[in-house]
Amino acid sequence: MKTTSTILLVMCLASLPAMAGTTITAIQPAPAAASWSCQVSLYGWGESLSGDTGVRDYELPLDISFSELVQCIDFVAMGSLELNHGRWSFVADMMYAKLGDSISGNHNDSVDIDMQQFLGNFVVAYELVKTDTYKLDAYAGVRVNYLSLDLNVTGPLGNHFSPSGSASWVDPIIGARFQAELPHDFFFRAPGDIGGFGAASELTWQASGGFGYHITPCSSVMLG
Repeated sequence: MKTTSTILLVMCLASLPAMAGTTITAIQPAPAAASWSCQVSLYGWGESLSGDTGVRDYELPLDISFSELVQCIDFVAMGSLELNHGRWSFVADMMYAKLGDSISGNHNDSVDIDMQQFLGNFVVAYELVKTDTYKLDAYAGVRVNYLSLDLNVTGPLGNHFSPSGSASWVDPIIGARFQAELPHDFFFRAPGDIGGFGAASELTWQASGGFGYHITPCSSVMLG
């Protein structure tokens, strides 16, 4: 039978980050004093998992490569919407994933797995510093997590059982994001945050960095 770690990989996908700020398309109206602007971002993550996971009294190590993880994805969507007004920004950064896998053993036993996950960061950002070459924002908000898992297990004697469950939790977060303009329309961006503080998770954090290129005044791409 394939490693039980693969069966439980769906329980670990809450580690997928969301607040990347990786911009593929940005739509902004002509600048005006204290006017509203809108930025739409689409992004994708290449992910691998390593660590320990457990269900009830069972705990197993995980070591899953990116290629193994991709095989379990039925549907995934990631993106963010940011509204700007003066020095204030309102950001909704969301990810949804639906995963499934079917594993057969050596004794006519099998496990079918269906999992859904939603992860969203909803924050308010304030522009602390802005010059012609760089800017720094501070932000605060919440990280919302939701997981649902359905198993259909067939034992070696033909017996069936179908456990299922779901969980949701909300963590407060605080963070900052930095962007520097580089020569020849390139830029560097680095956001990061920390949260939890025992409200739901004991600790949640994320950090990323990447280099981007301004294709036009209204669109850019980034790799990080």
